[in-house]
Amino acid sequence: MSDLDILARLMGAFYIYGGYAALRIMLFDREMDGLLTLLEMKPRHPRERIRRILLTTGAILTGFSGMALLTLSVWAAPLFALGLTAQIIWLVWAQFRYRPEDETEARGRRQTIIAALLYAVVTVFVLRGAHEGLLLPWNAPLPLAALAGLGLVGGLYIFNLKKKMRGSALDDFADPDVDMPVDDREEQPFRQPLRVRLAPDLDGCTIFDADDSRFLDAEAYLPSDLARHVNGWNVRYQLARHLHGSDTSAVFDNAQALQTFREEGEAIARALEELYGAGNVEGPIYDVELTAKPAPGL
Repeated sequence: MSDLDILARLMGAFYIYGGYAALRIMLFDREMDGLLTLLEMKPRHPRERIRRILLTTGAILTGFSGMALLTLSVWAAPLFALGLTAQIIWLVWAQFRYRPEDETEARGRRQTIIAALLYAVVTVFVLRGAHEGLLLPWNAPLPLAALAGLGLVGGLYIFNLKKKMRGSALDDFADPDVDMPVDDREEQPFRQPLRVRLAPDLDGCTIFDADDSRFLDAEAYLPSDLARHVNGWNVRYQLARHLHGSDTSAVFDNAQALQTFREEGEAIARALEELYGAGNVEGPIYDVELTAKPAPGL
């Protein structure tokens, strides 16, 4: 295996992971849009759906082009060309219809442009390799099996992720146009707790009875203004968990965003104390570590 083959395979592996990471972000972005729709009591702007379609298409093409390059298949040529086209369409459309609203978004857009330029360089490299006959033919069995396997694994991943979300607070708001199944659990009588726990978690729950750990729906147990505040605070936590975080962390865009989130949690805890009495509120308690992205240049 030549050094050029090794480089190509490494780039292929990089784009497989890049496609996976981008697709995961888009899946959770869809869930968050549904939740924000409910909280704000108004539909999201149509451009949000167009943005999600364009970026999801680009993520899928990035993953498949990476797999084709990893297996040194000539399929990499059309897949990279399509992936680059999808990225160009997104950047041109975003320039006119989805302009950055602050410096953080502007920095993210610049990073996207740089990534697209790098992808374009790799695309030229792949097209040249295909033209010079350095890649395996269309019907080579190993690349075809790898691409089919990626499609199967990707489909199962999306299915399992959606299944995991089903039943959680995120899934309840995933798509307002889809009828959700009726909860067949026996209806529990309304019972105000004596003590509460403020503890946002991965499933979208936020407030619990501190004595028996049952989940408390903020809309049912709290004044409407406080309930909206709690739900909006939870949205920011879910975004930090799903878009940037992991199983052990929630990552905020910057230190200021993290500090603001912590202060909101403390303010909510104080508001709960006014309802349930001093000493009757636990938290805020977080199930993972809260961190912030490092400042640029660090």
